[in-house]
Formats: sequence, structure tokens, C-alpha cells
Amino acid sequence: MKNAILALLLLTSTYTLAGTDGPGNSTEPTILHVPLFVEITSGNQPNMKYKYIPLAKFNKTLVKNGQTAQMEFVDISLNSKMNSLWDVREAIDNAISAAGIKNAQAFGEYYPAAWGDKRNYTCYRGKAEDVVQIVLNSTDSVYSDQYSLFGYKIGKITKYVNAESDADFESKAWKNYDKNSDSILMVGSVGDDGTDVNESLIPHCK
Repeated sequence: MKNAILALLLLTSTYTLAGTDGPGNSTEPTILHVPLFVEITSGNQPNMKYKYIPLAKFNKTLVKNGQTAQMEFVDISLNSKMNSLWDVREAIDNAISAAGIKNAQAFGEYYPAAWGDKRNYTCYRGKAEDVVQIVLNSTDSVYSDQYSLFGYKIGKITKYVNAESDADFESKAWKNYDKNSDSILMVGSVGDDGTDVNESLIPHCK
């Protein structure tokens, strides 16, 4: 499996939210807001352990070691050119190297909203169904090249992509999804055989 790569188009540290009139309709530009991460390794093979830390937190370590704080998140649109900013990951890795940190590297999520915390999480603004397409456009660049989407729910909308019905996968989040929510629920898989189930709940940005 290829590693997910941090290569996105729109780089901002602040953004302004516009009004929205529902999960399926919006007058604001559609953006997927994605936090950036660093992978920390410990131990030795075959017992290597991995930990994923948001750049928003890891920047404290970089600054402490005399480096400039790096980009904490990126915004992706339908027009983003995924191969245009390989220097995003390179800049982070260069700062890590200059700080003398041996066990860390810039890293992308295997699937949407895989990691994160209360302050650093994936969210969206704009038209929810366009966000699904943004995610699909981002495989093999932001997310794993093996990410396969079974289906998604947006409010009262339910659509299957690489599945025919609920019987094709097991997901508590799928069964318990709130139809009054404006969050996007995407259920997919990044496993070689497609048997694992990955749940991605993407809220509207606050």
C-alpha cells in the first residue's frame, strides 16, 4: 500500500465561513478542511509502533528545536491540483530533519477523518455531495490509493458507490447515523481485500 501523501492546493492558516442552507445546498465555495499530521515511530520491526500527531501540536516541538512552525492544515477544493504542492510534505520533513528528530515524518491519513482531536479535525464547508467527490479525487495523493468508498449518507440522502446495500458491509455508524445531521458519513475500506470497514464522519466546519 502506498503511503498517503500530503500534496494539496490551497494552503491557508485562517478562513471565513459563509452561511449555508442545508447539507445538500450551499452558496459558499466547497472546501474540505484537512489537518496535517506527523507520524512518530518507536520500537523495532516487527513490533514497530506508530503514533500520529497533528502539526498544530508538533509545531511546538519544531519551534523548541529552533525551526519555523509548519502549515497546520490545508483546504482542498474540486479545482485543487493534487500534484502541484509536493513541497508541502518536503517542507515539513526538512524542518523535522533540521530539528534533529530522527523518528518522525510528514504523513497523510489513510482515509478521511482517520485521526484528529477536538481542535484538529477534518470538516467541510459548501455543498456536501461535492465533498464526497473531493475525497475521491484525493485518493493516491492525500488518502490511500487503496481507499474504496462503499457508500455515504448526507442528511436524508443515502447513496451506494462500491456496494449494493447495507448487507455488503458492517458499520454501526451507518446504522446509527442521524438523518437530521449535516455531517457527511462515508463508509469505505483501505484494506487489500476490502474486508475492513473505515468510518469517516465529516462535520460542517464551525
